[in-house]
Amino acid sequence: MSFITHITPRNVSDIFITANNIKNSLSQPLNKVYVSIGGKFNAQYVQLNRKTQIETNSVFQMLPGFIQCKETYEDDQCIIIAIDDFQNKTNTIENIGLLNRHLIKGAHIILCNQYCTETFIASFMENLLEFLKQSNIYKENFMICNYVKFLNEPNDFEKMSATVIPETIQHILNLEANNLYSECFYDWFGYNNHLYNYIYCYKLYRHNFIILQRLEQIIEQITYNSNAKISFRDYNETNYLDKIYDITGNGIDKYRLSMSLRDHLIANNHLEHKPRSGLQQV
Repeated sequence: MSFITHITPRNVSDIFITANNIKNSLSQPLNKVYVSIGGKFNAQYVQLNRKTQIETNSVFQMLPGFIQCKETYEDDQCIIIAIDDFQNKTNTIENIGLLNRHLIKGAHIILCNQYCTETFIASFMENLLEFLKQSNIYKENFMICNYVKFLNEPNDFEKMSATVIPETIQHILNLEANNLYSECFYDWFGYNNHLYNYIYCYKLYRHNFIILQRLEQIIEQITYNSNAKISFRDYNETNYLDKIYDITGNGIDKYRLSMSLRDHLIANNHLEHKPRSGLQQV
């Protein structure tokens, strides 16, 4: 059975008491964990700029397409922890309703009503990593994503959160004891016209503006031309695409949470190997 649990934790341990209760109730072992920070639904449309209004992807931030749209197996069980400000009862009911429309067999959601201070994030990460290790979750089946971005000028607390959340998460993942999961933290590109649905590996690509420019070009090409070919000289040049994901995209199977952008480009015949000199690279 799939279900949604809504909690306001007195402390971080309450989240993992709930997670362990879910895990222990499953007929098959838990094999996937997805964590969303700051992804709740607020409004149906987002105004990216003066000319562009699009439908929000907030449901996919909490429950990605790669969890919704995949092969279903009895032994494919995923816990989703969505952390955000769920103080408003009307908004919380709306979020639960939206998630219920997309919820599939084997997905179990914990909505956690909590502001993300540095103290909370540090404690949460320590408990989360212990839970992952006890549950024997492979790195390919774990992802924690930060969606805390702002369309308008943030207040002081929001500015602090935008810095503290990613830096604290990555610092803890970089510790030797947690090295297995050090590349499992992903950051949203935010309110970017071409990259609105994409997340990237924070450890590898934060502040990498060259990657950002390349990605925008690639996404623009394949968006407006379904037959577009992205040329490259060496297969290693496309490695970075393995750490970028479309949250509205499809999943694969019980062994990996999602299809990477490179998987998607290969599956749709967009990558074209041209080893000769003078040709466009990815």
